[in-house]
Amino acid sequence: INCETDFVAKNEKFQQLVSHVANSLIANQKDKSKEKVFYDKDALSTLPSLDDRSKTLADITALCVGSVGENVVLRRGIVFNINNNQLLASYCHGQINNASTDSCRMGKYGALVNYSQIDSTITNDSNDENASTLSSALLTRSYPLRTICQNNIQNPIELSTYLDQEDETSQLHEYLNGYIYALPSRESTHDLFVKHLSAQIEQQQIKNIHILPMDIRIQTPDPIYIYYPSLCLSTQAPKTDQAITREPVVIIELITPTTERFILHEKSINYKRIPSLKEIIYIWPNLKLAQVDFRDGESSKWTRKYYGLQDKIPLVQAIGNGELVLTDIFNNMVSQILSFVFQYMNHFDKTK
Repeated sequence: INCETDFVAKNEKFQQLVSHVANSLIANQKDKSKEKVFYDKDALSTLPSLDDRSKTLADITALCVGSVGENVVLRRGIVFNINNNQLLASYCHGQINNASTDSCRMGKYGALVNYSQIDSTITNDSNDENASTLSSALLTRSYPLRTICQNNIQNPIELSTYLDQEDETSQLHEYLNGYIYALPSRESTHDLFVKHLSAQIEQQQIKNIHILPMDIRIQTPDPIYIYYPSLCLSTQAPKTDQAITREPVVIIELITPTTERFILHEKSINYKRIPSLKEIIYIWPNLKLAQVDFRDGESSKWTRKYYGLQDKIPLVQAIGNGELVLTDIFNNMVSQILSFVFQYMNHFDKTK
């Protein structure tokens, strides 16, 4: 359910509407055979209200619009059906305490976990606690998910074990002070963007700056965190067998909706503990904008600036005069994609 401002989102009338729609969805759910039942905007709008079945949810929403004085839109709904041996646990970050909506949990972010009991010796209370912790971890990444599932939170992994295992697997993992996270596979557009980003930097031939390989890892000072950045620049030339760098000068991260919170919070905080680091560039390819954090001289103070599509992003202010221009990167990507399409079409015509 969408509204236009935070002011309305905090309004009790709007929150009551959210609770009413959620409970009406459950009350109108007839198909119990499917694990998930999706409702699009049209299907959701025509469902009868829980309190007055002569009115639809669209009617109830219209009344809310008149009350709050702002447009409110029903967008989508999902109903989860669980089997007898399954349970649900949930977590809301920044949960709202509202007596009139007690049956519906609300907050800034929410997660729902569907789980079943395998070990009959574990009490339901323990299951509920672990599942709730897992729900929280899905949002805050405060614990490694794999560790929670194994009920082994108190046993961190040695750095040497991580390094040995990482060299033997194709799946990328990050090491966070004793715990290991599997990274999602990078999209092809990510690698294409990084390729053109690297090319733009190489063309400038910035003195004493080297582009490290895409699979290079960055290690922070103790407590040790090891991350895979999107791109890393250093004053030291990369070695053939180099897998980790401890002295990055510039780190570039591409931001997606799923990685934004983790990169801008935990990852950023740990990056800034690295003494050699001068600049962190965060790029939102979908929004075509960038946020740049600069270290002020040799101090630990950082300043922040924002750049748009046409702006020139200063690169390595402390040791060079390079720059990045997002519009050039996007134009080069489009040209390459179009070239590939034309080549494919020509090949297709010839085969015909």
